[in-house]
Amino acid sequence: GMLSGDLKLIQWGKQHYQGHDERINHVMQQIFEHYNLEGLAMPYTLDDFERDYLRSHVHLLPPEDRLKGLRPADLLKRLKPEERLEGMHSEDIIRNLDAQELIRLQELLAAHKKQ
Repeated sequence: GMLSGDLKLIQWGKQHYQGHDERINHVMQQIFEHYNLEGLAMPYTLDDFERDYLRSHVHLLPPEDRLKGLRPADLLKRLKPEERLEGMHSEDIIRNLDAQELIRLQELLAAHKKQ
């Protein structure tokens, strides 16, 4: 990969790199820290670095940015039923049921009344 290579070359680069852009300096520092790990056997690509960097900094993004690209169905899967209903009015829930669900609700209510 682009960032794979001889450890001696990486160490030389670390000692001699003089960056002028703070953002690039930060990226280079992250790369050098990664290569300081002893026994790194596999190549570390720019894609690997970008993925790892994003994962370690995602908490800095506002929630709306973190949720971009996620489907509502995927978000709902993570919630317990009571969390999904939190803040919803019963009328809104009933209004969004289809005919079969309404019949099932009537059956459940009738069974509950008999108890």
